[in-house]
Amino acid sequence: MKLIRAGVFFLMAALILSGCASQNYPENVVAVINGETITQEEIDEAINEGKLHIDLTEALRLLNGENSMSQRDAMLQAFGVDEGNMTSGQKRFFEGIERSSAKIPTANDALNSLLVEEVLYQEAVKQGHEASIDRVKQILEESKRINLEAMSQDEEALREYNEYVEKTASIYHQYGFTSEEDYLSKRMDRTAQAMAINTMNYEFDKVMADKLPGVDSAQIERGNAWEDYGEYLLSKAKVKILKPEYQIQHYGESWSHGRLNLKAKS
Repeated sequence: MKLIRAGVFFLMAALILSGCASQNYPENVVAVINGETITQEEIDEAINEGKLHIDLTEALRLLNGENSMSQRDAMLQAFGVDEGNMTSGQKRFFEGIERSSAKIPTANDALNSLLVEEVLYQEAVKQGHEASIDRVKQILEESKRINLEAMSQDEEALREYNEYVEKTASIYHQYGFTSEEDYLSKRMDRTAQAMAINTMNYEFDKVMADKLPGVDSAQIERGNAWEDYGEYLLSKAKVKILKPEYQIQHYGESWSHGRLNLKAKS
């Protein structure tokens, strides 16, 4: 009997250990969200992409003759917001834009962005918003064709476009790409993911228009609500942070509307 009990004990121990082994991840994995991994390489790429977008935005500003105005001032002007009289919601909205597009992200910022993007993408797929690589290619090609046709009728617009391509070519080269087209072709999967998220965001805006009726700066309010919803979905996800130097950050407010029906309309 003792031998049988000992055999059962060792069998259970072996099963437990094999189960633990199945949860081991490669050394470069930083986090796992609902079974999907985020690696250190993806974080480094997100930081590099943040730098690229900042450089491209600055080049476009200079091309448009906006060198006398900071990017933040340009955003405030575009939204008609006075810096000295901003509400807490407006401050939060512009801080979010600066964090995502005007400041080089830290490694932890990049991880948090990737976590939210992943959980939003997973939700978008559940809601029927998945976009295929072929569909993304089709949309990009169609968009380029329409833009070139429009510019062919406007010499000034075509001149400005060619000047933009020329000025940004060197920037893309600095980051290892031969051109904007090369950059886009090498991140088709990310573009497909972003497209799925954006189509779900469109449904979100329609739902929130009913939940936030009559508010001032509706775009700002819905932008903040979208951030809240992303963090809400993240809080419901199964997340493992595998490296002690990383942690989940929260920028938004608590979400009180539960999980929304944002299914794609047929």
